[in-house]
Amino acid sequence: MSARKKINHQFYDAASAGPANPLDVYFQQISQYSLLTKEEEFDLGTIIQAGVKRVKKEFPAKAEEQSGHWQGGLTAEQRKLLREIDPEVKAALDKLSAHNLRLVVFIAKKLQNPGLPLLDLIQEGNKGLLEAVEKFNPDQGTKFSTYAVWRVKRDIKFALREADNRRFARISTHAVGIFKKIDGIRNGFRAEHGYYPTVEELMDEYGVTKKAYDVYVAVKGSKAIQLSAFTDDDSVFFPFEDIVIPINNCT
Repeated sequence: MSARKKINHQFYDAASAGPANPLDVYFQQISQYSLLTKEEEFDLGTIIQAGVKRVKKEFPAKAEEQSGHWQGGLTAEQRKLLREIDPEVKAALDKLSAHNLRLVVFIAKKLQNPGLPLLDLIQEGNKGLLEAVEKFNPDQGTKFSTYAVWRVKRDIKFALREADNRRFARISTHAVGIFKKIDGIRNGFRAEHGYYPTVEELMDEYGVTKKAYDVYVAVKGSKAIQLSAFTDDDSVFFPFEDIVIPINNCT
């Protein structure tokens, strides 16, 4: 079964079950758009590119107005004008986009991880789809889906990386040193007494503060790091959800 046929199967299954949440509603809405033929893609792309050339000629953009993923394409203002300059161009943009929304969902499902909800990934992927719609040159003989896949994946992966960055905090080298000291104290105590020290024993006999120990426990419980793998010059990342108290001034 081809990837495109799998997409059809997935969405019609979701639609037949009835919309139970926003994601199901979205699946049901986009399932009405059939796949375009290569000839239809060519005609739509030709109309869109004619509009793009007209906008760039009549409303030239300054180089500093182009940034980010859209570098080399239209500016935000030009994209707005593209939809206003000719009803036929707007219709072509809408049709080429709408009939490829299922491609975005298919890619989003393949790349999905706990970092972001599927619906958020789809929204990010749609940004790449819109860029592909505006830049697609049918004269090159490439199918639109082939041209769009890279841009859709790029925007979804970018969103996932951003989400991962927000989930992680950096522990200072100073804090890592404290955690290693606690490790050493606990291991030495166990070697001498046959068991690990309690929090009270660490506080009373070794001067370890409660705050430092709580952060130590939170970090040690994270699967993101192993303290023993780091030198004193390293900094460490760990998930925010594993932190139960602030790590500043933990001594």
